[in-house]
Amino acid sequence: MLENLDGGFTLCYHLKKADPDIPVILVTGVTHETGLEFDGASGGERSWVKADVILDKPLRFETVRREIERLLPD
Repeated sequence: MLENLDGGFTLCYHLKKADPDIPVILVTGVTHETGLEFDGASGGERSWVKADVILDKPLRFETVRREIERLLPD
């Protein structure tokens, strides 16, 4: 977890605002750490979370690798 609970979300917002073409993967532990339900795929969250991919912790290396390969051009 970052120092502020919304730090990762804020960072994604500023990265995408600076350059919308930068691929951003947000790895979040919000649900695990706080118990709050967070569904980054839902319409409400997607409207303000500017990451291209949102992955929940804990996660497998293969999942991250698959998303990186999908987002980066050959």
